Formats: sequence, C-alpha cells, structure tokens
Amino acid sequence: MNKLYEGECLEVMKTLKDKSINHIVSDFPFYGVVENDWDNVWKNLDEYLDFCEKIFIEYKRLLKDDGNIFIFTGRQYNRHIATILDKYFIEKRIIIWSRKRNFNNTRGKALASGYEPICYYCNSENSTFNNVKIKIDSKRKEYTEGFLKDGICLSDVWSDISALPHNSKEKLKHPTQKPLKLIERIVEICSCQNDIILDNFAGSGTLGEACTNLNRNSILIEKDKNYLEIIKNRIIYE
Repeated sequence: MNKLYEGECLEVMKTLKDKSINHIVSDFPFYGVVENDWDNVWKNLDEYLDFCEKIFIEYKRLLKDDGNIFIFTGRQYNRHIATILDKYFIEKRIIIWSRKRNFNNTRGKALASGYEPICYYCNSENSTFNNVKIKIDSKRKEYTEGFLKDGICLSDVWSDISALPHNSKEKLKHPTQKPLKLIERIVEICSCQNDIILDNFAGSGTLGEACTNLNRNSILIEKDKNYLEIIKNRIIYE
C-alpha cells in the first residue's frame, strides 16, 4: 500500500487515525538555509519551532507504541528541535551523516559544514530495531572469513554514503534530495516488512521508493505540485 496526499502536512495528518503509523522518516524544511520559498515562510525562529512542535504533537498521536522517528534537521537548529522532541519521545541517537563534500572555501568566518544531523527518536523503550551491518572492503582475514565477515555494526556517525552530486543519475529536480541508499538504511533499521512509514515532507519521494524496494508501505504528504509530479513519475500510488 502506497498513498500520496496533496496538501499542508498538518491538515492532512489530522485526517489520519490515531496509532495508524508504524514509523516516520522525514526531511524537514530548515528555515532560511536555502532560497526556496518553503524554507522561508516563517517570520522568525520561534515561529518555525512552534510549527515543528505542532507536527511533533501529531506524530505522538499517530505513532504506534513501538514506532521510531528519523528527522533530518538543519545543523543550525538541531539542538532546538531535539529539545522539543525530548518532550514527547525518547532519544536513541543524534546521527551524524558526513556527506563527503569537498570545499574550496570556508563559509564566511566559519568552517564549511560537511555533515547533517539526523534525530533518531522512539515512542517507547520497546521500539523496533534491526541491527544493520555494513560490509568493509578489505582483504584482511577478519573481514573475509573472521568475526567481521558479515560486516560491522553501524555507529551514530555515517560517512560511507555521500550526498548526491549534481550529475548523479539518481538526482532529480529537488535541491535537498537524499540518496536512496541512505533512506533505505534508515528504513531497514527502524521497521519490519509491511510496516507503514510516513513522510510528511515528501519532496522528491525517496522514502516511497525505499519502501517499495524493501516491502514496506508508505504514506507521503507533499504540497508542491512540481514535486508531486516527480513522485507520481517515480512510484505507483493509490
């Protein structure tokens, strides 16, 4: 089952039933980080954070007891958003996604930013967790036939998946599109087959494709008609 809704995410989420969602994976607008209209609709930080909290209150209503939340947040506001999440959910980790971008300059009088935080929270101590391992490209014996032959466990720093370059075959017309491999990893960690996963800021629909590939169900919410067309061309939805 894959469902796609057009509209403002808060309005759409209020039409969904209590405890109807297994997990949530979403890439939030970052408030003033990029030039797109959807990143600049709030007057100030307090207004933006109030908007985020209203979404988290809906998350609490929708999420099943064993549910998980993975939220991409802007580096600048991660600590604020995490503080709000602490009011409603249990922190598992703040994952550091090291995007492996190369820079030829700093950003003003500050270091260039090479990472993106991902808030990983759960709804209870009994949340779903799958121990995903990654293979290491090494000829050392412990990796080929020893105790690490099945791969190593993930930490909370991910540096093996790069951001999408502008010339990637995977790249679509969305400025903050995340790699499919990255979203698939998150889906594998947090969910089981046939679970329902919500993305209320669907963007280019990467979560939907990840769920299709991994036999999960997705509910996507998006208000931008251009991105809706990208999603419809990418995934079959009801």
